[in-house]
Amino acid sequence: MPDLSAARYSPSISSSPSSYSPSLRSATPFGPSTTNTAASTPATTPGESSDKVFWQSALSEARHFAGGLIPHPTESTKHFTILRHSPALVFYRGPTTSVEISIFSSPDHPLPPGRTLWLQQRGFSGDSGMKLKALVGKTSDWLDVTPSVQARIEDVAPADERAWQRDIAKVAKRAIKDKGQKAHVPRETHVVRIPSVSADGYFRFALCTGDDSRKVLCMSPIFRVASTSTDSSVFRGASLSTMPIEVGVKVASVVANATVQKYTGPVVGLVQGRVDKLKPGLRAREVGKLALSKLPDHQPAAKPQYFPDAPQAAIAAAMFSSEQLHPLGPDTGPEAPFPLKFHGKVTPGTGRSLTELGIPTANLTALSPDDVHQRLKGVYFGWASLAPSSSNVPPTWHQAIITSAPSVYGRAAIVQENIVTAHLLHEFPAPFTHAKLKIIIMGYMRPTLPPQAPLQQHLDLISRDVLLTVASLSSARVTWAPDVTVAGLRGVKSSRGLSERFGEARDTVQRKVDTAVPLHRLGVRTEGAVERERGLEKGGYWIARG
Repeated sequence: MPDLSAARYSPSISSSPSSYSPSLRSATPFGPSTTNTAASTPATTPGESSDKVFWQSALSEARHFAGGLIPHPTESTKHFTILRHSPALVFYRGPTTSVEISIFSSPDHPLPPGRTLWLQQRGFSGDSGMKLKALVGKTSDWLDVTPSVQARIEDVAPADERAWQRDIAKVAKRAIKDKGQKAHVPRETHVVRIPSVSADGYFRFALCTGDDSRKVLCMSPIFRVASTSTDSSVFRGASLSTMPIEVGVKVASVVANATVQKYTGPVVGLVQGRVDKLKPGLRAREVGKLALSKLPDHQPAAKPQYFPDAPQAAIAAAMFSSEQLHPLGPDTGPEAPFPLKFHGKVTPGTGRSLTELGIPTANLTALSPDDVHQRLKGVYFGWASLAPSSSNVPPTWHQAIITSAPSVYGRAAIVQENIVTAHLLHEFPAPFTHAKLKIIIMGYMRPTLPPQAPLQQHLDLISRDVLLTVASLSSARVTWAPDVTVAGLRGVKSSRGLSERFGEARDTVQRKVDTAVPLHRLGVRTEGAVERERGLEKGGYWIARG
């Protein structure tokens, strides 16, 4: 059984109260006017309270003055304009760090279909030195941050949409006054995720077209990404006019790090002390290595992800056709890293998959391993079994189609959370909600379709999935039978050494520590957080405007 250990942080973040609380989204002349109201806080000692208020005041004042010190909430060329909705000073919030922009263009120049967004960082020499350094072991001047998901207006929070519309209306009004009929019109709104590997500094987006030889259509306004880092290099890229921002962020960083260490140090020290006692001599797990070798763009520090790097062309290749379907995988049995075994609790869903596609699915939560949804993405085939009421009753396995992908019915999010669902190819007399469902994934079938795909395309692929699953798991293929697979997994588990078991225990403890002490919520950038983000996709989302 391969190791599926990794951590995923919650994308939520709540703003703490401060003694000075300007509008957090009014940093530019076109910034939304949404404000955060102070909430009640638990009682603290005088020393703790003064440190906390000082830190919060420094952060708030730095954000407040950034609106005046980092100018130009819009940047324009002859045919394109980019509006920055977010404040000029963006604080690091782990995988959910993002910047919101809207793109305008002239009426006779719509955005090209293959438009992309690239992130640039200002270097030591100012604007002429805007470049981003090492990215996951590679050297690249620009980082592709094009949002990966298209969302509908109804998928975003109404308050966000109203704020964006206010900004867009102000820019459009000014454009009509300046250019009349040639005024730029809104085309798209983007919520762009800023990856942790970009570090702190001054950034801007480049709107480009073309693949190999990128053509820049327009540059975005500059913004500052800041975390509570005590590294003096965060001053890099700052001009004389923006140096007050750096002073405010620097002071806040020193206080924040001291505060974080004060409260989290004992917890981390206690757990780390127990973990260090294990000191397992971990040897490479064969299944994990085989899984990683299947990923062409895999970096050594990343956790294994059990899905091929399939482009959109793979979807077209997987379309239902009149050709004869052949069983997946060799007759000798599933190939590494499969089979993968996990279990979860069946929870009630929306019922829309049954209504729209005619397919009843079981939504799984409380997964074990708890991060299996992060390691899986796409459509798989395998076996599923409802946990029997008694341990003396052998489980009954049914052929199943397992999907791990973001919900097509959920709200747009900066980081799309995968939902694991199972479609059992068996008719049950009654619903089995809240039951425990065991899953054995035997192989990968295809990537998921985008939410905007036509309904008929979904139906065609589902029909093909059913046929492939039945053919691949037929009784004639003895080595693919569930009993043989379960016996093989037990043999692998019993053959593991003590060091490997300690290694799994250590990983489990570390995941719990990371979840209990989410330092990124306090703006603290850690090496562990950067490593965990390597397995994430680009994230973000965009909305078409016209």
